[in-house]
Amino acid sequence: MTDTSVSLVWDAVTVSGATIEYEIYRDGQSVGMTGSEMFTDVGLMAGTSYDYYVIAVSSAGKQSQPSDVVTAITNEV
Repeated sequence: MTDTSVSLVWDAVTVSGATIEYEIYRDGQSVGMTGSEMFTDVGLMAGTSYDYYVIAVSSAGKQSQPSDVVTAITNEV
């Protein structure tokens, strides 16, 4: 974590025969998708609190329940 970014890491979700992507949400809004179990959110404000959660999406379009919400606070400048 820096003053303008937050790095997130989570456990993989596996579904037999399906490709999984992860949709990342910050404060309830989608901020990106990734095919890996990590994501760095950039362009944030220093000293600010953000709430994140992740949803796994299979290649068949099925979605997991949202992960637990994690709160991250960027560093002060």
